[in-house]
Amino acid sequence: MTQEDARAVVAEHERELWERFAQEMLGPETGDSLWVKPQDPAQLSSVGYVMGALITQAYFENTDDRQQAPQDILSVTDYPAFLDRSGYNPR
Repeated sequence: MTQEDARAVVAEHERELWERFAQEMLGPETGDSLWVKPQDPAQLSSVGYVMGALITQAYFENTDDRQQAPQDILSVTDYPAFLDRSGYNPR
């Protein structure tokens, strides 16, 4: 799958991916959809990385201080607060 193919799949299934990610993102287990290769070969892998990229992109696009944004992104320790500040809203 090319990068463009992957982007198209994510765009088409963003709400579904978000719902799966949101259930597991703060739990002690990473689940089959986050960081490991899924047992089901038809299921997307690395969903956690994809969602992180979308949240980070939303933060950057919605911040008033884009000069400070990279430092904010790289120093996150309160992930729920960062998600809230990002303004990310799955389509």
